[in-house]
Amino acid sequence: MKNAVSRQGFVARYVVPVTYRLAAAFARVAVRLYFPRLAVSGLEHLPRHGAVIVAPNHLNNLDPCLLFAILPRRGVFLAHSGLFDVAPSALLMTLVGAVPVRNERIDVDALRGATQALSRGRALVVFPEGERSRTGALVEGQAGAALLALKAGVPIVPVAISGTGPVAWPWVFARPFIGPRISVHFGEPFTLDGGDERGARAARTGIDVIMRRIAALLPPERRGAYGDAG
Repeated sequence: MKNAVSRQGFVARYVVPVTYRLAAAFARVAVRLYFPRLAVSGLEHLPRHGAVIVAPNHLNNLDPCLLFAILPRRGVFLAHSGLFDVAPSALLMTLVGAVPVRNERIDVDALRGATQALSRGRALVVFPEGERSRTGALVEGQAGAALLALKAGVPIVPVAISGTGPVAWPWVFARPFIGPRISVHFGEPFTLDGGDERGARAARTGIDVIMRRIAALLPPERRGAYGDAG
């Protein structure tokens, strides 16, 4: 066990910084090739240094790949634990420093890994819906992102992604140089104030604030459960 922990520490400290940069460079080239009509706005709102939570909506497995290519700084992605169960994807997730998270329960290990990333001044990418939207509209957020933000006291940058619905993946393989119209908009950073609330209640209130910030960046028909935001 001690040797395994030691190896993990070595990989995280010396290997991941290099492999992340290489993977990000490849991703940027691939995105330019396949999605030339990608429009990115508001990137100036993302702090270039210090701990921050990046909170995007989630439509497609393509979303984290796009963010991986777009972010101008190294990000730590919370990734579904199933990606760590298959050798090729597990290796990739490890080499880019992703943190596995289980959706079916409160994942203490994931919370610990995410908190450590924030304590080191990283940009933590969390999809607060906890799953892909099947309709293209926002679904109710999970409290984990708010819990992390409240515990660490770090700013949150909401992100609205459009155009990566079911049509996106076929275009990746069949139509390079054209691609669908995809937009990624970064909103202004904000912080959560738990006020007099504590624990689960504060997190529940906080996730509502986070989701409404994301909804405000989307057109009304895409706001789903947060249709009154704006």
